[in-house]
Amino acid sequence: MESNNPLADDSVLAPEVSPSGSAKTTRLSQASSVLVTGATGFLGVFLLDELLRATGPSTRFYCLLRERASGQERPEDRVLETLEFYGLSRPSTEGRVMPVLGDISRPWMGLDSEEYQELAEKIDLIFHCAASVDYSLSYEAAKPHSVDGTSEVLRFACTAGTKPVQYISSNGVFPGGDDTPYMADNRIDGFVDRMEGGYNQAKWAAERLVWSAVSRGLPACIYRRGNIGHHSSTGTVNPNDFQSQIIRACASSGYAPLAPDWRFEMTPVDFLVNAIARFSDDPAHLGKVYNVAQQDPVTAESVFAHMQNLGYETDRVPLDEWKSRLQEMADREDDLELGDLVRSLDSVEGYLSDTSSYDISRFSEALAEIGMTMPTVDTAYVTRFLRE
Repeated sequence: MESNNPLADDSVLAPEVSPSGSAKTTRLSQASSVLVTGATGFLGVFLLDELLRATGPSTRFYCLLRERASGQERPEDRVLETLEFYGLSRPSTEGRVMPVLGDISRPWMGLDSEEYQELAEKIDLIFHCAASVDYSLSYEAAKPHSVDGTSEVLRFACTAGTKPVQYISSNGVFPGGDDTPYMADNRIDGFVDRMEGGYNQAKWAAERLVWSAVSRGLPACIYRRGNIGHHSSTGTVNPNDFQSQIIRACASSGYAPLAPDWRFEMTPVDFLVNAIARFSDDPAHLGKVYNVAQQDPVTAESVFAHMQNLGYETDRVPLDEWKSRLQEMADREDDLELGDLVRSLDSVEGYLSDTSSYDISRFSEALAEIGMTMPTVDTAYVTRFLRE
């Protein structure tokens, strides 16, 4: 891959990051020690909960956490509190969640050499979820966590024996705007000069690093997820999800934008983590990539109409007027979260009007083999969290 784009340079994996000896193909059900990054994020904590329930009491989950400045709380409490915040805490987590204080963006994941080596000798399976998920960030701001962090996870996976990696990527590795579906393969090199936006650029570079490691013999499975939606039955929602924030803002303000090009694309978090857990128990998925995105996103027009049927007042106004009304409401009520949403709208509107399609046939076939199917995502699902 030749390009003058700095992304091309950042996606070159260090030559010493390479599997040595025979690579493990440890199944989830066989794992005794599992490393999870991003365990306090929305997807990460739901995945951790699913993995805890899918394994026996002897399986330990080592969660990489950054130390907080206060230093007053126990690190394990942060994971358990996040589980509890989302209604996922249960007694079976006690003694199975092992915090590891470090920093994924730093060399050796921020660990000292002795701790790093000891952990590397212990871990036999890795779930890498950590990334900077903020569409308004520049590439320079997103790179340390998303790109450098992935490089360090791959280095760790090749230390003290080769450990399989379950990697959470994104459909953001594609530039968008093409007429043909994006395929579930490793041919993303040619997109380098078309990538825009810090989040997408960082995810592209990070996935390129993973493919380099795979070409050197690292067993890995890659999941290119789209937008992650709330829990399909409980309605538990990611408070930082911009789509849910938009819908909630319409409900609370009484106004919805005239946005005929907007579409809400969501994959229920409970379905996604269940699929990842099931796939991680079968080595046949290693070396493969799966596109995980809804084929027919729900139009914003149908969502706003459904909200009216549910009793929410959502008077329709032009988009710019809607933004102004939200800003006025944020200022009047000193609502910082609503103000942040208004400021970020320019960064996320492109995602709402994106008409890109993704080939999910490989994912659908793999689901069918284990008796699963893609869930139905309709207006009832998209607005489910409003009724909680």
